[in-house]
Order: sequence, then structure tokens, then C-alpha cells
Amino acid sequence: RSEFFISLAAMFTYGHSVGVIANLLVKFWLLAYGRFRIRGSGLLIRLLYPLLPQLKRYPLQIPGGKTIYLDFATETTYSLLLRFKLGQLESDAGLFAEIEKHLRPGHVMWDVGAFVGYVTAHFAHPRFGLASIHAFEPNPSNLQILKSMFQGNPIVGIYPWALGKKEGSMVLHIPKGRTAMASLRPITESMQAPVRVCTGDSLVADHLVPA
Repeated sequence: RSEFFISLAAMFTYGHSVGVIANLLVKFWLLAYGRFRIRGSGLLIRLLYPLLPQLKRYPLQIPGGKTIYLDFATETTYSLLLRFKLGQLESDAGLFAEIEKHLRPGHVMWDVGAFVGYVTAHFAHPRFGLASIHAFEPNPSNLQILKSMFQGNPIVGIYPWALGKKEGSMVLHIPKGRTAMASLRPITESMQAPVRVCTGDSLVADHLVPA
């Protein structure tokens, strides 16, 4: 019995230590790259990623009090950390300002090619008073993050479809190691994902998405 408790204590200590190391690595990267843009700052994370389970499911709290879990194997994780940990939104400020010119309270917004929801997250804020936002993202990797970010949000709908000129299906090519990116053109060493293509008119006519 004593051996069992000793083993249990050792496992807890190991898990706690590994978690501390993972947090320190992330804080170092946020300081070195996030603040000072020192290239190569993520090398330690990449080297230790196979040894630290916490880097495969790293918790990140986002606006609204929700927590999503990030995997440092994808480059999207670093972008999300910069945005939600350091509030680095400058690159999107112009885009947001331009969109705001065309929005009024009660409007319906479509976010086509929503990526991981930066635009949706910005305009889902109550101050815009939108009736609903509908985010379309066919890339499975990005879609998973989108769903975790907006699950339970009453004004946000998430759709795993691409929009095009005609109905059909296509194959999305996703580069290995860069799962946030994708192309309809063949890519060397890529994964393939079948994608449903819809037209906006058909979605509205079939009452699947409001205009």
C-alpha cells in the first residue's frame, strides 16, 4: 500500500513539474517573440513538444470566459496566443474598421473562410448588436478550433462548407505540419479532405442560413 502512495505521489509530482515547464516555455516565447520578435524563440517548444503532453493540449482562456485547448504542433496556436494573451490585433485593425462601416445593429454577417474565427470573435461582441454571424470554414483543423471557441454562443453558427459558384464537392489539400493552411490545388506531402461546396443562394433558399 505504501508503494502505491509513493508511486501516486511521484506521478503527481512529475505531472506538476511537466506542467510548470510547459508554462515557462510558453511564457518565454511570449516574451522573446511576442514582445521582442526574436526569431527562433519557439525552438525549445518544438524540441520538447514530444516530451511534454501539456503542449498538445494547452489551455487558453478567450474573451467570454471560455477555455480552448491548443496543440503546439500547429502554427495556429502561436497566432492565437499572440492575439489573446498579448492582444496583438494591429494587423486586423484596418479590416475590422472597413467591415464596421457596413454593419448595423440587427444585421446578419457571413464570415466566409473564417480561419479560426478572428473576425467572428470581434463582431460577436454585444456592442455590435448583430442578429447572427455565420462562419464557413472547410479546413478540419481550423474548424475544430472554431467550434471550441463558439460552442454555445447563441448568435454564431459554424459550417464545415466552402462557398462557390455552383454546388458540388472538391478535395482540400492540407500541408503536413501546416494544418492551418490549405489549397484546392495538389500539394506535395499533404493530407486530403473532401469538402462540400455550396452556393450562398442555395443556402438561403433552403433556409439553412439567413441572409
